Amino acid sequence: MGATKIHPIIALWRTFGKEMSAAEFRKWYWEQPEEERSQLANLAAEELGRELDEEADKMPDVEPS
Repeated sequence: MGATKIHPIIALWRTFGKEMSAAEFRKWYWEQPEEERSQLANLAAEELGRELDEEADKMPDVEPS
């Protein structure tokens, strides 16, 4: 099973912008100062990391062959 690649802005939208459309979130995101965009990206990366860890915990352990 291959890894799913998620565009960074979509990942941010999934984490922070659920109450607005993806287009509205994208517009809002680019209106933010660069430092705030960077902080949002870091927070979203942490959230996605937690989601991936949770999914990995559900998978059976496999011994290398």
